[in-house]
Amino acid sequence: MLKSTKPTIVSIIFYEALFLFSGFFQTLGQQFLYYQGAATGLSLLTNTAMYMGMAAVGFFLLPKWLRRRKSINDRIGELEVNMATATGKNYHLLPEEAEEDNYTDIDGSILTQNDNDVKSAPKEVVNYKMIIAASFLDVIANFALTIGFFYVGSGMYQVIYSSVVIWCAILSFFFLGRKISLLQSASIVGVSIGLALSALGINQISDQILTAHTPDTRPPSPEKVCFLVGTNMFASFIHNLAYYWLMKELGNVSTGILNSLRAIVVFGLSHFMFCHIDEGQCFNVWKGWSAIIVVGFVTIFSISKSREQD
Repeated sequence: MLKSTKPTIVSIIFYEALFLFSGFFQTLGQQFLYYQGAATGLSLLTNTAMYMGMAAVGFFLLPKWLRRRKSINDRIGELEVNMATATGKNYHLLPEEAEEDNYTDIDGSILTQNDNDVKSAPKEVVNYKMIIAASFLDVIANFALTIGFFYVGSGMYQVIYSSVVIWCAILSFFFLGRKISLLQSASIVGVSIGLALSALGINQISDQILTAHTPDTRPPSPEKVCFLVGTNMFASFIHNLAYYWLMKELGNVSTGILNSLRAIVVFGLSHFMFCHIDEGQCFNVWKGWSAIIVVGFVTIFSISKSREQD
C-alpha cells in the first residue's frame, strides 16, 4: 500500500503561484495576440496551444505513472510468490474492483486460487466512446469560449468564466436531479445580478461586440507569432500541471477560490494593458461591482457546496 504524504506549505504556495501567474499570462497573452492581429476566434490557434500544453502534462507525468505501475506489479508478484511458497498453491492477486467478490486471506491479501474456475483475471474497462464524446464536446465548448473571449475582452471574460460552477449546478439540478440549498440558490441569483450589471454603463455595445478590433501597430512577424504562441502553450502546460496538483492536494474549493482571485487580477490588468486599445476593456463602476458580486457569490457557493459534501 502506497502511503500518501501531506504537501508542505512551501509546495502549496509554489503551486498556487504557478497556477495564478501562468493563468494571468495565458489569458492576457491570448488577448495580446488578438490585438496584434495574430489570432482570431475562428483560427483555433490559441485553442491548439492550450490543448497541446494540456496534453504535455500527461506526457510529463507518464514516466512517474509507469514507475508507480511497475512498483505495484512487482509488489503483487512478490506477494504471489510468497503465498505460493507458503501454501504450495498458485495464487493471483485480484484488482481492487474484484475485491468484494472474493475471499480475504489471514494477512488481509485478496486472493483467488488458480484452478479451472478462474481462467483469467478481470480486466480494466475503459469506455472510449464516452471519452471521445466528452472530448468532442470540450472542443466545441472551448471554440465557443474563444469567440466570446475575443468579443467581450479578457477582463469580463475571466469574471464571467469564474461563474461556470454556478451554471453547472443549475444544469445538474434540471438534468440530474441534484438538490440546491437555500444559500446556493441565493448565490445563483447573486451571480445572475452581477453578470447583468456588467452590461450597464456601456453606450456602444453593438460597436464593441459586433466589430472586430483593429490594432494600431503592424502585424507581428511570423517568428514573433510562433514565439508568442509557444510561450502561451508553455503557460498552458504550467497552468494545467499546477491545476491538477492543487485539485489532488487541496480540492476543488481552494482551487475555485484561486480562480476567483485570478478573475479579479486579470480584470484589473486588462484595464491597464488594453484600455488604450479597446474601450471595452476599460474599468467602470458597473464592471467593478459586477466583478465583486460575481466572484463573491461564486466563492460563497463553492464553500457551501464543500460543507454540504462533508
